[in-house]
Amino acid sequence: MNENLNLVEILKDCQKGTKLYSTIYGDVELGEVRLNDNAYPIEIKIGEGSDMICDTTNDGRLLDEFPGECTLFPSKDQRDWSKFNVKKHRFDPKTFQPFDKVLVKRGDENYHLWFPDFISFPPNDVDETVLCMTTDDVDMVIPYNEETKHLIETNDDAPEFYRYWED
Repeated sequence: MNENLNLVEILKDCQKGTKLYSTIYGDVELGEVRLNDNAYPIEIKIGEGSDMICDTTNDGRLLDEFPGECTLFPSKDQRDWSKFNVKKHRFDPKTFQPFDKVLVKRGDENYHLWFPDFISFPPNDVDETVLCMTTDDVDMVIPYNEETKHLIETNDDAPEFYRYWED
């Protein structure tokens, strides 16, 4: 075990919903990792399909005020974070359906801005091209949702999970 455990560094690239284990709550899911929260940066969801959450310290303790031990682990049987492999998942544009709300960026990424659009024809096994309602040749297209809506009219990078074009 690592005495200087920093779960923020380990979990920051994990997908929301990653299955973990808590010695207090049993099976849990990763909610989010807040890089700017010094006290309780790791949110876990307690119970399958539940809205109950618990925040933990960067070393997996429930309370920052007490010198307890880590209560958050990769699984019930795996209590060693050094053996935890982060699987980076990427968005698959083949999951788009006609009329899905998306953000689109075309051409030179240093110049163009994200703008809203709808999927017209999603990519498939034969043709990787994404066709949208207002433009037919897009370089970058990502779902429009709570994680991406702030990108409208910016030239900012898409969240890493959605950058399938970097594979």
